[in-house]
Amino acid sequence: MENEEQEAILKTMPTPDVNREQYSRIWTDLNQKLKHIEQNDGGFAAALEALKSQQLERGFIKDDLHLMRRYRFAHPEDPARFFLVQYNPVRALRFSGSGRKTPPAGSSSKFNGCFLCPDNIQWQQAGLEMGYELDVDAMPYIAWMNAYPLMPLHCVIASSDHIPQAWCVNGAAVECLSIEKILIHLITLSKNLPGYVGFYNGTGAGASIPSHFHFQFFKRPELWPQFPLEVAARKSGIESHGTINDYPLAVEYWRGDSEAIVDSIYPWIPGWLARNRHQLSSISANIISTFDEAQNKSELYFVPRHQSQVHSPEMSGIIGGVEVLGEMVFSCEEEGNRLERGGRGGALGQRSDPDRRCRHGWRGRASCMGISSAGARRVATPRGFPRAGPDADLLVSASPPGRRVRDRHVDRRQQRRSVPVGSRRRLGDLFLRVRSLAPARRHVLPLGPGVHTTR
Repeated sequence: MENEEQEAILKTMPTPDVNREQYSRIWTDLNQKLKHIEQNDGGFAAALEALKSQQLERGFIKDDLHLMRRYRFAHPEDPARFFLVQYNPVRALRFSGSGRKTPPAGSSSKFNGCFLCPDNIQWQQAGLEMGYELDVDAMPYIAWMNAYPLMPLHCVIASSDHIPQAWCVNGAAVECLSIEKILIHLITLSKNLPGYVGFYNGTGAGASIPSHFHFQFFKRPELWPQFPLEVAARKSGIESHGTINDYPLAVEYWRGDSEAIVDSIYPWIPGWLARNRHQLSSISANIISTFDEAQNKSELYFVPRHQSQVHSPEMSGIIGGVEVLGEMVFSCEEEGNRLERGGRGGALGQRSDPDRRCRHGWRGRASCMGISSAGARRVATPRGFPRAGPDADLLVSASPPGRRVRDRHVDRRQQRRSVPVGSRRRLGDLFLRVRSLAPARRHVLPLGPGVHTTR
């Protein structure tokens, strides 16, 4: 983007407490400039860059990752296996919201003050927060920058209308989207944002605002741009569609032309729902999508979740798409201190408060997590890595009719009962692996502002 265009964007900054008419004029002017940038200077990604600059300069974005630290734990015997951990203290503030809680005179709160409704945002942020309007498959969305980012150019792409994050189930009394529609919109957005990672956190699967439908996208970080889940997908050898086995989560994976992925999804989703019809109101998912511009291929990851399992006893935050990718995000000071200390008693070990320790240690913590595990299905597991648990997982119960499951780790009584999502081994397997990945002695090397590595 040219410097003069950048300056023009920054001039479209509202002054604090602008009224609704002023806000509307500034919004229209900004969106016209952003649309021009998208059409002439690098596509949707360039428009997001310009929006981020405007929001950062104005002060809506509270932190530009200068406090964030990332760590990479590599397996001592197989460095290709690794796990990422992020300490991001500003993220702890997002649950309390940003801006006003009570509308000023002349304004009103809609949908209990939803943080993603434009009418609320105008008074909540005193005119500071601006978004970019776009359409996906004839449905209107607005791209908002995240005030508490966890990655570069972290944005939320939310529906313009107030509709729930949960997908439609039989007999839904409110307007909502089907799983198929959610997948198509996510793939479409990803194709327009090469170099980004996009994800959908379902209700009970990391969605911090479950009342309003939204996706999240972020630009790949320059250091360690590939995530452990993506590495596992590459190693799996799956050419178009299959289950990623060598990963501690149940993951269904698609790769190829976006239209071909959609064609494959349509028959798969009904079968998956049918096999979980006894718990349709409880199941959820993390869905991740990326686009490889060099090979012109889309990638899609579907990770089943249960809505009753949201938190980990070893994390203050909720388990969402970034954790599923293989990067644990910690935000409280105690967690950061334990990360700095490192070692087996570090951030991923027991809490200092004995009342909050998991009574049965690492194995016990595995029973407290919220994602069913696929484990290493008939794949040799390096020493120190846990194998698959005894319980059936969601994707096993989702197998197509006639598919034989040859897995000595699956409890076939669970398989016959089709109880997929209450697995006793869940995201705790990830923490078990981190303990195995972390060597006894760890050195932190500064690699620029807010970034560290481990050896």
